[in-house]
Amino acid sequence: MMIIKSVKLENWAKSQKRVTVGRIRKEFGVDEELAQNYYDYLKSAGIVGRMGMVNHEKD
Repeated sequence: MMIIKSVKLENWAKSQKRVTVGRIRKEFGVDEELAQNYYDYLKSAGIVGRMGMVNHEKD
């Protein structure tokens, strides 16, 4: 099992409008369980909010 760098994951997520487990699987080539872990991490980090919508910092 390969854990990708959280910076790469975060930067990718921030460049999206909406993040889903399926998109994470496709982008990073990981299985369902690992993609769910990544998704949960993004949610706990506050990058992804309700319905998988990405929280973009307001300038």
